[in-house]
Amino acid sequence: EFAINPLLCLDTIYYYLKYGIVKQESFIDLTKFYFNHSNTNINTAGKYPQDVLFLLGVYTLTICKKPNKILKLINAINHTYQGSNDFQYGYHFLLKIVTTEATLALNKTDEGMALYDKISQDYNNNKKDYTPYMRAAFYLLRLRVTFISDPEQDIFDQIQLLLHLAEQYGYKLIKLNCLIFVLENQASLKIN
Repeated sequence: EFAINPLLCLDTIYYYLKYGIVKQESFIDLTKFYFNHSNTNINTAGKYPQDVLFLLGVYTLTICKKPNKILKLINAINHTYQGSNDFQYGYHFLLKIVTTEATLALNKTDEGMALYDKISQDYNNNKKDYTPYMRAAFYLLRLRVTFISDPEQDIFDQIQLLLHLAEQYGYKLIKLNCLIFVLENQASLKIN
């Protein structure tokens, strides 16, 4: 048995991308996990399957657009699943990106910018080690941070770079999140 049901998560993501329907079953499962994580027995012998499982849960929860829930889940995961804090692992890099996005969504700008600065520094020091997906996730975060920190800056090139990368590798969720960001902020965006 898994700490988080991957089939419910995959089903939710599939229905969201294919039909625009947000199925609630996985959100219920994820909510149960973060309220009862101390009762969960996690096999830490196989680190990488757990990494994928927890990232799947976190990314599934991003569909509901409730940053408080996302941060609660991440805190429960960090409390339950002790892994390396080293950014060289993709798991921690992606988890920090989602944490930063959720923090910024809660209008905790100073805290979110501090998290972003650490991620950005790490990214710049190790960018050759990151996969295209990790780069795309970072570019999406950088786009959001640029909009928050300097709304007057022209971000057209950043949007084009992100959409090209997402299209090239078939990252539909990142492309969708980028387009949602553009549509939600189209009145405020400076795009020449």
